[in-house]
Amino acid sequence: MTFNFENKKNQTQAKAVQPPSEYQAYRARAKAEAERYSNAIEIDMWLCMCFRTPAELADWQAEFGCGGQGERVWSLDVDWSPWRPEKPRRGFGQDNLSPKKLPTPPKDADSLSFEADCLTYLERVRQALLKADTCPTKSKYALETGIYTLIVFPSMQDKKSWVKQMGLAQFGSKYMDGTAVLDVLRRNKT
Repeated sequence: MTFNFENKKNQTQAKAVQPPSEYQAYRARAKAEAERYSNAIEIDMWLCMCFRTPAELADWQAEFGCGGQGERVWSLDVDWSPWRPEKPRRGFGQDNLSPKKLPTPPKDADSLSFEADCLTYLERVRQALLKADTCPTKSKYALETGIYTLIVFPSMQDKKSWVKQMGLAQFGSKYMDGTAVLDVLRRNKT
């Protein structure tokens, strides 16, 4: 007795039934609605390039021909190709231009009491804050100033791919030091 499997359908083929066209239309509408909703509430479609001084912002304007104080630059209006690196750079820390880390707390408070160590540390923090320079016109980091320009992208995915293509992931995802970014883009150009 021989077995013949030609007329029998595979179990997965038997279960694969095409849904009616009304379900396909519903799925297409639901997908379009989900995309529309995502674009409507998406707030992460811009990058803020921050600068320490107006001269640094003017340097950015001279290089790219756009980007005044508080100006919104539509990313599609700028031809970024001259500043795109030839080889994609991956990972963080590829440039030594990332913001500096804050100093670690002092470790010389070595009493036998945890409470005393905490109080000593808090007193040192209080003294440091009292001695700190709070002049608003002087800023040590670019992210502390009000001098900025915005680059606006069509979607969050476009922004992420632009940051990846330009090799700028180490500077953050929303606020970046504009001068450090400009230095990297100039190196990419040459």
